Amino acid sequence: MNALVALVACSGVGLLALGGEEDAAVVFDPVEVTFEDTVEGGRPRQGAVALENVGGAEMDLVDAWIESESDGVFTFAFEPPLPHTLPAGAEFPFSLRFGPLDAIAYDAMLVVDVAGVGEVTALLRGAGCTAQGASNSCAR
Repeated sequence: MNALVALVACSGVGLLALGGEEDAAVVFDPVEVTFEDTVEGGRPRQGAVALENVGGAEMDLVDAWIESESDGVFTFAFEPPLPHTLPAGAEFPFSLRFGPLDAIAYDAMLVVDVAGVGEVTALLRGAGCTAQGASNSCAR
C-alpha cells in the first residue's frame, strides 16, 4: 500500500508527519536535540527525545536508527525496544548519547520508520572540544 505523507510545520514543535491512514500523525518533541560541548574522547553526554502519537489511532513503530557521517559519535544510550505499537496520545522515548572523537561540530539524524507514515526524523547536534585546565572541561 502506498501511503500519502504530508509534513506540516507546527509552532514550537517542528514537523508533524501525517500518514495516509486516517488519524495517523506523529511528531518529535523536541525536533532538534543539541548536546552541550563535550570533551573529545571524554565522558559522553546524555540526551533524550520523544516521538509523540498526536493522532487518533495507534501506530506501529517499525525500526529506528541514527544516520551520521561519523559512526559511533551519536548512539542510543539504550537500544529502543522495536517494533512497538504506540497508542493514540502516547509517546515513545529515545535515550541518546553523544561522544565526540575530535574537537569539531557534529550533526546526525535520528530516523524512525513508522508504518503508514514513513520515516520521521529529528536533528541531533553536538560539538567536541579540547579539555582545558585541572577540571578537564571545555574551555569557554
